[in-house]
Parts: sequence; C-alpha cells; structure tokens
Amino acid sequence: MKPHLHLVGRDMRPVRADLHTHIGTAKEIVCKYGVERILDQAHETLGEGGILGIANFRGQYQTQDHLHFDNFFGACGSFGEVDLGNAIYFSDRDILVVKGEEVVVFENKREAHLLFLGTSYGTNMTPESTFELAVEEGRRKGAIIGLDHPFARMGLIYQVTHDDERIEEILSAVDFLEVHNGEMCIPFLGLGSNQDTQAYYDYHKEKYPNLGAIISSDGHSLEEIGSSYTFLPMPMDYSCLTDSEAVLKYLGSAIRNSRIPDGRRRSSYRGAFMHGLAILPKLRKKLTERS
Repeated sequence: MKPHLHLVGRDMRPVRADLHTHIGTAKEIVCKYGVERILDQAHETLGEGGILGIANFRGQYQTQDHLHFDNFFGACGSFGEVDLGNAIYFSDRDILVVKGEEVVVFENKREAHLLFLGTSYGTNMTPESTFELAVEEGRRKGAIIGLDHPFARMGLIYQVTHDDERIEEILSAVDFLEVHNGEMCIPFLGLGSNQDTQAYYDYHKEKYPNLGAIISSDGHSLEEIGSSYTFLPMPMDYSCLTDSEAVLKYLGSAIRNSRIPDGRRRSSYRGAFMHGLAILPKLRKKLTERS
C-alpha cells in the first residue's frame, strides 16, 4: 500500500529516502564493499527513485574521521552516473545518492551533532564549532540542516532540555528533526530517545511550520542501508535535477513538508553494537592521551 502524501501529484511520486547513513565505521569502507554493492543494496531496500544520504563525519577526539561520501564519490566513474555537484544520480538503478555531513558542535562544552544535507563536493563543514557558526556556514553553502538523534546522548536538545529559550532558538534555525534513528536503541547512548523526539515534535511542530521530520537508519554497515527510511514526494523523473540547486529545491521542500513522517522504523541492535565496539578502543586511546 502506498503512503498518503499530500504533496504527491501527477508529476510527483513517493520515494524511500534513508538520508543518514555512513556505510561503515572504518575510514576507507568503500574499498570493502565497492560502489556496485552499495548501489545494489540501496536499490533493493529503497527501490526505484530511492534516495541514499551518505554522510562524512569527524568526531570528537578523532575517534572517527570518516569522509565516506567523498570516498564513495572518488570510487565512482564507470557506473553511468550523473554528477549534480552535491548528489549523484545513477539512472540505471534510479537511485539518487546525496552528500551528507554529520558535524560536531559544542553546547555548554558538551558534544552534540548536526546533520547537513546537500553540501557541495570538495568542501567540508568546519568540525567542533558552535551551533550558531555551523548553521551560518551551512546556510552559506545552501545546506538542508537538521538535528540528528536530538534526544540521544550526543543530541543537541538533550544538552539543553530545560532551557526553553535555547530550544526555541535551535528549532527556529533548522529544517528538520530526525524523529527515528535506527542506531539509537542501546542503553546509555540513545535508548528511548526516538520516542522522546517523536513526542516532542508532535507537541511542538505547529509552532514551527517549516520544521520537517525524517526517519533514518544512521547505518554503519551495508546491511543497514534502507533498514529505516522516510517516504518523501519527489519528481517522477529525476531528469529535472540538473544541478545542486535543483537537488536542494526538491529535496529541501520534501523534507520541510514531511510533517507526519511515514516510512519504516527499525532498530539496528547489531549495527549499533558493532559500531560501538569498533570505536571504543580509539576512544579509550584518545582519552588516555588527553589525561
């Protein structure tokens, strides 16, 4: 049964979008899977018209310094892709791969994350900045800006839960909340945070008419691609996506108007556990070096 999307008309279709993935935890993960396997997995789980967001990420203590979209883009070249400047369209599979960046900012001297979608190739956001400076930079670059896992331990709302004025400043400045993150399912990091985010969004969204909501996997493995996704209204034919501005126009509108997000919400218990195991030794090493 197709989802009900009020924006879908004769020239639009509902597509599955998993806009927050990292493909893996290692730096050069594309070498492990290869472009074709990643595309095959995206086509299998997201279907025709599917949108896959692959995010670069540089974390605190440099436990993760992963330019996964950049690596993916660098490995392309023989798959009949269309280069759009901030996204790659693979016409043979009808899959759109969008550049994302998960960025660390500091709020009250504690780490939180922002998710930027649709920034251009060859440039990356400044890591370990403040919320205001990161948003300002993102707007200059034309990005679609959101709060990923906002009520999890590394979420921005989690850091300012009791500061209503600060929350209003933050929500007024961004385009969407990630109301479901597939990896926020284990204790200490994010257990229960998806339910908190959805409830909070439902209660406050009327106050913020341009604030959309998305469902994402945050997958760090091939198998997690498309395990969670949002249905978004997008053009029937992606030939209208001729450059980065067109990508931002259509995708940004779809995300901001995703007010009752429909899709698939799954918890990636194995993915979250394996990701945690992979970064724990690096985190311990960096903390030891700083002490």
